[in-house]
Amino acid sequence: TKVGNQFWADILRADVAFPFYMVGRWDDALEAIGCTSTNARALPEVIGWVAAIPKIHVERGAVEEATQEFALHSRYERSSSFQERSAWLSGHAVIANATGEHESALAAGLEVLDTLTALSPSSATAKLAIREALDAAWAIRDVDALRRVITGATPAHLHIQSPVVRALIAVGKGRLAIAEESGSQDSIAFYDEALAILSTTGARIWYASTADELSAWLSAAGHTDRATALRVEARQIFESAGASASLVRRAQQ
Repeated sequence: TKVGNQFWADILRADVAFPFYMVGRWDDALEAIGCTSTNARALPEVIGWVAAIPKIHVERGAVEEATQEFALHSRYERSSSFQERSAWLSGHAVIANATGEHESALAAGLEVLDTLTALSPSSATAKLAIREALDAAWAIRDVDALRRVITGATPAHLHIQSPVVRALIAVGKGRLAIAEESGSQDSIAFYDEALAILSTTGARIWYASTADELSAWLSAAGHTDRATALRVEARQIFESAGASASLVRRAQQ
């Protein structure tokens, strides 16, 4: 006889998908979601299915699989719950960026940022929306959009920020410094700030992507030894998670 509470077990499995994504335990995230019951997809916590699992598929190069998984949750696009719709928007931003529709990803991310008064900026939904919006703005080299994302991620009424969000803002400022040609040292300082924060959070995947990005600017500035060390470190993290798409992007730089 099986003893336990399936409802709460499903909630816990759904909750761990995003943390597992962040620390690079992607097989564990997929397994946790795979063990949940069909009814679990009607639970309040949907970010795991709607965004974290598609994001893992994208980073492993399986964009079609990610798109198919995301399509299963289309009902959340019209949800009256802003939490559910925000989760859907974050997932949409993931898919849109993966398919080159960066303007659509940016618009979705900015819509989530507009709800930060009600939606916790430290939530998984907010963190992923900020990340995808930054990536979308950077992909199309839209300096004004970068500023909007940075500003949107720092509402005036918030005196305490999530460390991960602070790191993302630092990455955004680093990119902005590059776009505005304010100097490589300024941009490197912002990336270093982000790395220092991320190294304390356990967010290994975003640490790796930030280290990889910083390595390119260090190389350009002539700091080849440190650039090589960061690139190797990032590659090891990517490989441990099976992040094939990230490795392909690195190889093309």
